[in-house]
Amino acid sequence: MALYRITPSTAKVSIYADEGITGTSAKKRKDFQRLLADCRNGRIDKVLVKSISRFARNTTECLEAVRELKSLGISIFFEEHNIDTKMVSSEMLTAVIASCAQAESESISRNMRWSVQKRMESGTFNTCRAATGFRLGEDGLRIAPEEAPVIYGIFADYLQGKNSREIAERLNAENALGRIWNRKLVDYILTNERYAGNAILQKKYRTETFPRIKKASVNFKKLYGYYLDDGGNPQVNSDQAEAVRSIYDQYLQGASLRMIKLSLEGKAVPNPTGGAKWDISQIRSILGNEKYCGDVLMQKTFTQDCINKKVIKNTGQLPMYLIQNNHPAIVSREIYRAVQAEKTRRSASASPSKKTSSTGRSCYASKFALSERLVCGECGTLYRRCTWKRNGKARVVWRCVSRLDYGTKYCHQSPTMDEEPLQQAIMAAINSVMDSKGAICSQITEAAVEETGILPDSAMTLGEINRRLEELETEFNILLQQPDSAAKNAERFGSIANEMASLKEQREKISARLRKDQAVQSHVHTMEAALDGMSHHMQQWDEEMIRQLVHTVKVTSADHIKVFLYDGTEIDQTVGRGNSIID
Repeated sequence: MALYRITPSTAKVSIYADEGITGTSAKKRKDFQRLLADCRNGRIDKVLVKSISRFARNTTECLEAVRELKSLGISIFFEEHNIDTKMVSSEMLTAVIASCAQAESESISRNMRWSVQKRMESGTFNTCRAATGFRLGEDGLRIAPEEAPVIYGIFADYLQGKNSREIAERLNAENALGRIWNRKLVDYILTNERYAGNAILQKKYRTETFPRIKKASVNFKKLYGYYLDDGGNPQVNSDQAEAVRSIYDQYLQGASLRMIKLSLEGKAVPNPTGGAKWDISQIRSILGNEKYCGDVLMQKTFTQDCINKKVIKNTGQLPMYLIQNNHPAIVSREIYRAVQAEKTRRSASASPSKKTSSTGRSCYASKFALSERLVCGECGTLYRRCTWKRNGKARVVWRCVSRLDYGTKYCHQSPTMDEEPLQQAIMAAINSVMDSKGAICSQITEAAVEETGILPDSAMTLGEINRRLEELETEFNILLQQPDSAAKNAERFGSIANEMASLKEQREKISARLRKDQAVQSHVHTMEAALDGMSHHMQQWDEEMIRQLVHTVKVTSADHIKVFLYDGTEIDQTVGRGNSIID
């Protein structure tokens, strides 16, 4: 492209040419970008181009550039097509010819891909890159003698039980091959079939020529709780990780998002942007991000099309891909899943409300224990706490949300409950069984024992598994020291590897079960402590105590409720102004 300034004495400014670079993407064309910069700086009045295909082969980018230059008062003359963009009618013709140029590039791309595929099918395709441990020759891949021992050592370490990160640390300590090693590189080597002498072709491909598919990546620079080390690997930020764990723990303990927000601000914990104030959306994002358990879910969003480049949420339009154990975890996968289950539970138990949201759901309220426990005996809808004011006097009551929002359309006879008599009735119900506190504790313990029964498939204990793994590792090392061990003991190496993998799987199952048992036991201890911490009778309303002991309170009439405790005890209790706490 030749560029001229149209003045009384016309002068050439420069010649811009991108040699050997595709015209389908303007970002890769340095001279094209230099042209646009000079136009924006007022150095150019008119652009002379041989043809539209030399200007751009992407219809969208071509029109964007034409319109931008036109807005700057700069016209483009395409010599081959005799088109001048200063003419009003030229844009349509430019778009048509640019589309033809793009179609030509797509056709060439398809032909080249077809050629590669046919050579793959015939077995004549040669790879253009050599993996570590190989050299690329005229006749294909050949083993690199100086690199092969490193590859063999990686496989040997893995069979001995070392993980990818430990192997990478050893290689870096030895300065193996003079490069920086990381976990992803080690994983790539361990899963590459070429090291077994095989080749799988076309493991990935582009679906279309346009728009260009960008390489998927995870941005850990802006992810709260992580930072990138010198090697570009994500590492846990210890201070921020503690805040993340606190958020997860508080949520599982029943705290609402707003309560967590106030807690973080009260402890002066900096938010993800370094500020003092937390936003509820930030906490919600942390609770729902699978990256905190070490996983990555790819393609949660996607670009709708190449024209408007609008990014929309993937709700099933395209497949998603889960990569487990991609990076160090901050919370365990069990805790993460427990939080997701709790989110689902809160969403399902949220009271329907046409007044608070268009979706028919109100936000979860955990400030009051009864907000998630008091239900209507007629329609099954939760009750909501309300304040009535009459003649300057406030009165706190609980009402069925269905009656509040829809009148008697769905629920006809649900009563309005005064808070104070209702609380007294619930405390009276709890106090009525306090004399049999020991029996309740026994029932709780029995339920825990049933829940934490032994794993049926485990024939070995953790200690036995660990001892057997040590024996296999010792045997492996002995065989490894023998001359030509790889050839002589290949079958035994495979047998050892299979047995070690099976034992490690059993160990993980048992460990996961033990973690679950610990969680159950923790809940049991909490309930037992709540019972033991009580005096003979409950004297005043305690929200936390109610959460620990009461599962559900069903309102059957204006003067009658049913209280269900976590141990399965069901108590029929009357409600009235005359109810008094049992001493």
